[in-house]
Amino acid sequence: MVGKPRRNTAATRFYLTNEFGLIALIVLFALAFQFATDGFFSPFNLFSLGRIAAVNIMIGLAM
Repeated sequence: MVGKPRRNTAATRFYLTNEFGLIALIVLFALAFQFATDGFFSPFNLFSLGRIAAVNIMIGLAM
């Protein structure tokens, strides 16, 4: 028996990429840190994380 051919939509292609797995891990770790600590999503902490990440992003883009 042959079933219907699967449509190769943009959403299914995105779910199979490495980027989706990375985004899922980042969200998972962010939720874990939020429940483990009191102020992970505080504005000051998010600002500090953004400043630290900005340096690494600029270095990564330059490579």
